Amino acid sequence: MLTLLDENKQFFKSQCGLPSQFETHRETPRQDSFCQHVVDSGAPLIVEDAHQHPLVSKSAAIETLGITAYLGVPLSHPGGPAYGAFCAVSSEPRHWSAEDFLTLTTLAAQVMREIDLRTTLAQKTRELEMLRHYERQRALAVEAERHDLRTPLHALLLGLQGLRLLGKLNGDQQIALEMAERNGKSLSVMLTEMLDLASIDATGGHTSQARQPLRPIQLVSHALEQVASLARDKNHKLESSVQAAFAVLADSEKIEHVLVNLLTYAILTTPEGGVIDVSVSDRTDDAGRNHLLFSVRDTGPGLSEEDRASVFSADYLAEASGAAAAALGLTFCRHAVEAHGGRIWVDSKLGQGATFSFTLYTDAA
Repeated sequence: MLTLLDENKQFFKSQCGLPSQFETHRETPRQDSFCQHVVDSGAPLIVEDAHQHPLVSKSAAIETLGITAYLGVPLSHPGGPAYGAFCAVSSEPRHWSAEDFLTLTTLAAQVMREIDLRTTLAQKTRELEMLRHYERQRALAVEAERHDLRTPLHALLLGLQGLRLLGKLNGDQQIALEMAERNGKSLSVMLTEMLDLASIDATGGHTSQARQPLRPIQLVSHALEQVASLARDKNHKLESSVQAAFAVLADSEKIEHVLVNLLTYAILTTPEGGVIDVSVSDRTDDAGRNHLLFSVRDTGPGLSEEDRASVFSADYLAEASGAAAAALGLTFCRHAVEAHGGRIWVDSKLGQGATFSFTLYTDAA
């Protein structure tokens, strides 16, 4: 039997061989229990003949449970009080051997390990549920921030554009307006990337997976539309090439956002008058897996070996290139691509531009 005791009762949490009525009614009064003496003393109890033992000779358990011989050891943590007992009983008088005692104490130790494991599992499960609750609350808060922060920023940018309709601006006014618009757009990019990273953090590093058949031509077209004004500001030429027939299931919104982030980074890090090229093509790797290869190539200053190793890290800010806001988006790109079972990397040398590439597999789960 494995028993636990409170102030009034003894509970049979596990047993084998007791009378049938205790299979359903798994408790007795504590005062009738042999195990109470194990719990009270915190020490083993050895009874060879209950009728002759001073502690239990008057116990009702002799009659109700048919106990004559009893061997019990406490269930407790080192240095702590006992709260139950692991015991063996016999309906006949019995001499308990040293081997019996060793067997019982070994089993009791295994029981305690199992109890500890289940207690830890229950605690961790509660903590996990609490963390999930906090994550859901944070995700909701991020969405609220996304709306609350973008609304006044968009209104500000529209207001700046409206100034041009009020009349002809002089040279100083034109310079001030263009500077305000540039800073407003930069703030918009930074806000987007910060909220994306906050969204990833709020969902434990995962992105949503509303997967549907991907349309690469449409995807590239939409991404280029979103960065067109940014490219015009720096007099960049945007080029594209899409030769993709493989069918891929993906979250189109997230992959489009990945392309926009890569294009934005390329535009901001490339000096004026550069060329930004985005391409999509069918490929098959050495393992025979079909995939789409997306690449964004620029004619910028390139990346050092050290920067290439950390460019997708949340700690990378590309401060020297003036693209700190866009660099935040590269971390989102890594999370989104890896959530689709793909891979993202950069090929670059200083002074020779950079090519950011990622894959989406046709057989991704």
